[in-house]
Amino acid sequence: MRKEVSEENFDIREVIKTLKKDRAGFTLEGDLQFCMGMAVKKRYKNVKVIMEHKFPNDNDKDNRHVDMLVRFSDNKVIPIELKYKHQGCKIKIFNDDTQKYELSNQSCRKTIRVAYLEDIKRIETYLQESNNSNIGYAILVTNYSKFEYCEYDTCTLNHDNTSETKPDSNALKTKKDYPMEWLEDEYTFPYAKDEKFLVLVTTIKK
Repeated sequence: MRKEVSEENFDIREVIKTLKKDRAGFTLEGDLQFCMGMAVKKRYKNVKVIMEHKFPNDNDKDNRHVDMLVRFSDNKVIPIELKYKHQGCKIKIFNDDTQKYELSNQSCRKTIRVAYLEDIKRIETYLQESNNSNIGYAILVTNYSKFEYCEYDTCTLNHDNTSETKPDSNALKTKKDYPMEWLEDEYTFPYAKDEKFLVLVTTIKK
């Protein structure tokens, strides 16, 4: 049953659970973004979902966007950035096995970490410029094995760490440290017997 919701009690984890009921995998990042927007609408009835929404103080020259904006009936908004990164594999698209898809091998895990921190910084900037937003989310869906336990020179996204960056990585520094929340198994998207897509959620607040 669809629920009434506000910025204060919007639950992105429940949205991901709703999404998992309909989809077992995604063909590309745009597919994930579209399906996530549909899951928001399926879960909550008094929201609008806007894809590729401009920043509050943006002009046509700047061309700054967030992947998705959830707008509530009181005009409060939640910006969301989504990343979908994968190594090559065959996946099923729907839970009933009616359609399968072969994913390509994408960029290395170090590059993905940098891109994810850039998403966090983008949400920080949006919140700073918006009068109607107090919270946002960065989300990563990935099947890179043991991704959450690895470290690289530029940054860490470890299971028990915040978005820590090294002293020589000032361009990647976030305004605050944020917990990296790798969701439990009920939120993962299994695609093979011994492998699965992991879901990382970072909550960014003013």
